[in-house]
Amino acid sequence: MMLPSLQAQRQLGSKPMGNGQPGSAGKSFDHIEGTYAVVNGINMYYEQYGEGDPILLIHGNGGSTESFDGQIAFLSRKYKVIVADSRGQGRSTNNADSLTYELMAEDFYLFLEQLELDSVNIVGWSDGGIIGLILARDYPEKVKKLVAVGANLRPDTTAVSEALLDWTRMKMEQAQDSVAAGKKSFATEEMLMRLMLHHPNIDVADLHDIKAPVMVVAGDHDLIKVTHTVEIYENLPHAQLAIYPGATHNLMLESPQLFNNAVLRFFSRPYVAKDPMSVMLDTPSKNNDEE
Repeated sequence: MMLPSLQAQRQLGSKPMGNGQPGSAGKSFDHIEGTYAVVNGINMYYEQYGEGDPILLIHGNGGSTESFDGQIAFLSRKYKVIVADSRGQGRSTNNADSLTYELMAEDFYLFLEQLELDSVNIVGWSDGGIIGLILARDYPEKVKKLVAVGANLRPDTTAVSEALLDWTRMKMEQAQDSVAAGKKSFATEEMLMRLMLHHPNIDVADLHDIKAPVMVVAGDHDLIKVTHTVEIYENLPHAQLAIYPGATHNLMLESPQLFNNAVLRFFSRPYVAKDPMSVMLDTPSKNNDEE
C-alpha cells in the first residue's frame, strides 16, 4: 500500500538506514545518473544496472529509485536491473488530476514497450506490488515472475491496519489545508494519500487469472494484515508465500540479505508446484531443495 516518504518515515520513527550492499547498514548505494522515457504523457525517470535477464523494480507510495538501495547492487550481479520512479514521484512527472494503480500499471506497460522488453521479472514493494499484480493481470505477456511485497487488494480494515488508515486521512487533510493556503507543492502528497484511501479495488477473483508465478511477501508486523497477505497467496494459481518473522512493512530494509537471497532463488529456479504429501513419499536421502 505505501512506502512513507523520508519525511513521513522520520515522523513515524521508521527512517531506514542505507543498505547499498546486503548487510552493510549505514552505507548508501551510489546511483548512476539515469535518463527519462516519455510514456503516457509523462517523463518517467529510470536507471539501469548490470547485464542479463531484466528485473524491474517498482517502489511504494512516495518512494523513488532510492527505495531499492538494499537490492540493486546484489541483483545486478546476475541480472539487468531497471528501477524507475513512478508517476508523480521521485523525478518522474505527472499530468493527471488523480491517480489510480491501473493508470500507473499502464505507465509501466508502455515503459516496457518503449524499452522493447517482452517479459521481465518484477519486484514490487507496497504500491509497487499492487502495480505488479495489475500488470500480471492486464498485461500478462510482460510479467515472467513477480515478487509482491506488502501489497493489498482493497483499502479497508480487512486488509490494512486501522492505524495506517487514520494516519493517511490525517496526512491528506494536512495536505489539503496546505494546498488551500496556497502551498501548491503539497498537491502531490494529497493525491498520493487519496490514492491510498480509495484504491486499489482488485476483485480477489481477478487473481485466479494470473498465470505468472508470484512470491507473496510480507512481515508478520506489516501494515498489511497477515490474513490479507494469505488471502492473496491462496487465490493465486502459481504462488509461494514468505512471511518474515519480526518484520514490518520495511522488511526489505530490515533484512536485505534474507530478502535478496529469497528473490534470487525465486527468479533463478523454475517454478514447481509442491504437493504437500510429497514429503511422506520421498526417501530419507532425497534433497527436496534441489530442483
